[in-house]
Amino acid sequence: MGIDAGVIEGADMASLKNTSDHELASIIILTEVVGNVLGANPVMEPAFDFTAATQAIYAGEENVMHGGVDVTQLTGIDSAAVSEGWDEPLNKDQVLGIASLFLA
Repeated sequence: MGIDAGVIEGADMASLKNTSDHELASIIILTEVVGNVLGANPVMEPAFDFTAATQAIYAGEENVMHGGVDVTQLTGIDSAAVSEGWDEPLNKDQVLGIASLFLA
């Protein structure tokens, strides 16, 4: 489940691993604050898996092209930062696939 599900590979996996590491660090900090600073009991990790259902939302997130130009080559800004600058282009089927996750 999660990052070990084998759904994401290659460069996408490296990006996901980076995000996972950041999220884990946040969990550790928040657990310490809740338990040791606030004197409360942190809640248990929830048991759900959105991996397959949400995969379409993240497809193409590594996009660094804008107007036919590789912005990383033009600006020297790293690809992770560039890919966060705008949404990736989607076709109608991709949009409907994502929207279907939220429509009854």
